[in-house]
Amino acid sequence: MMNRDNVRQSLILEPGKTIESLEGEIISVHFSQWGIYGKVKVQDTVFNYKLKNSESAKNVVVGLDLIIRNGFCIRNKKGEIVVTEGKFGSASTTFKIDRFYSKNQIEEGIMTGVIKSIDETLENKILEIELFLPPCKVLKCIVAENGNKETKRIKNATKITKGSIVKLRGEEKHGDFYAKSLDVIPENHFWYIFLNIKEGSHEQISSFYPIMNSQMEIVDSIYDIFKDILFNIGKEVSKTALVSLRDLLHSKIFNGELAFPYNVLISENQIREYFNQMVDFCREYIYANKNLNSPEKILLLIRNYYPEYRIKL
Repeated sequence: MMNRDNVRQSLILEPGKTIESLEGEIISVHFSQWGIYGKVKVQDTVFNYKLKNSESAKNVVVGLDLIIRNGFCIRNKKGEIVVTEGKFGSASTTFKIDRFYSKNQIEEGIMTGVIKSIDETLENKILEIELFLPPCKVLKCIVAENGNKETKRIKNATKITKGSIVKLRGEEKHGDFYAKSLDVIPENHFWYIFLNIKEGSHEQISSFYPIMNSQMEIVDSIYDIFKDILFNIGKEVSKTALVSLRDLLHSKIFNGELAFPYNVLISENQIREYFNQMVDFCREYIYANKNLNSPEKILLLIRNYYPEYRIKL
């Protein structure tokens, strides 16, 4: 995650100067013969971006986060600031699930899903929304269309239709969700790609590759930690045990409660947190069993005792 210093730098970008780091939500994507361009929202400020027609640029999708490191800042003919990876920088994408799902201590939060049905009363629309997380959960949502003294009118309520994907901010009470704001997700957004893949179409599955690669890199880094643990237990660690270890770590994340395509929604921080807890668990077990000298017993413990990753919302 970008630190506060980088945020401040991004908000006072100077044409002709290097960009150490910039990260924000992609809100538009356009293609041309020289590359990809559009707009990216960093905090509450919107910038133009322009990327080379590279492999990383091909994965740019509305709704993902664009990350530019060691990039460059220029000014276009309209006098607007444009951020680019330049000659020596890099551009990549990631997915921030907390933009679309979050909850604070007083039950206010953000929910995202597909509208399955719409009923109307004099003051409200009552929506049945199938959430992406938890998978297939249907939530009843109350949207104030006209508004009164108790409820605030929702600006985009008239734009929604059955099948629309919406992001709602509001409060959950007694199993229902009372919306305070509503955003209609555009049809070129990540969530429509996700929905199409969920329903069996794999034409745009390459859009998931950067997310899956980032997740795999984290699991592989954890694999190195566990490999060292096994070698510390016993000097003789078979190749079979090492292969089993890698497959076991992957299955705990990617074949658990959130099977494909839902597992691409697991954040990198959640993956790290899950495996850090697993590492601590194994080390505590080894410390409590000082005579343990079999790496296979640790694998057995992880496989049969340690729980798979579960949803955290």
